[in-house]
Amino acid sequence: KHFSIPSGNKKTFAGQNIFLDNTLLLSFLGLCGANEEKAAKSLVNLLKDNGAKICVYSHTCAEATNALRSVLAHHQSERFGLTWNAIANGEIPEDYVDYVIRNFEEKLHENNFNIIETSNKIKHPNFSAIFSELNFLSDRPTARERDALSIFYMIHQNKLERKSDVLQLKNIFITTNPALVSAIRRYLIENDATGYDLNEYANPFIVASKISIMVNLWQ
Repeated sequence: KHFSIPSGNKKTFAGQNIFLDNTLLLSFLGLCGANEEKAAKSLVNLLKDNGAKICVYSHTCAEATNALRSVLAHHQSERFGLTWNAIANGEIPEDYVDYVIRNFEEKLHENNFNIIETSNKIKHPNFSAIFSELNFLSDRPTARERDALSIFYMIHQNKLERKSDVLQLKNIFITTNPALVSAIRRYLIENDATGYDLNEYANPFIVASKISIMVNLWQ
């Protein structure tokens, strides 16, 4: 699905950092099939053309490369997911997956993506609370940790901003996981300890499901 700016809309994203989740990142790199690649590139290019800086957390890069290694490491009968479907359908060769793994950061820099370094050794109590909130999303501790890191860093990057409109925030995270966004909202509402009141701060997370992301961005 291609994305376009409605005629006459003057919205820009100058000075804003747009962070991508793992699925959008792999889609942009052509690892989830032709349709997903086309949609992700359309979205990213539209944002860049309107002044946004495209960013990726370092732990998201690690998640993406680990997912790709897992696809190649398993027997074909045990493979699943968008990347395997693209391989099975003949859209991408396994050699390309291996190439991206070995040159992941270089591929991102080629496309002017900014890699933001993060640490997985966070001792802050808010991180533990976020991690606990995500228990129902996955039974894999590593996946929960990656999601919790994204939430933790995004909340604290925006903490001093008082914006009622998510699109006015300095940092915005786009995810393809609506359950993650629901968990985030519940956490922000129920945990006063974050100092992050939804009445004072916009929720910096947007779900990119087909065209709905552009409806949110441009309305």
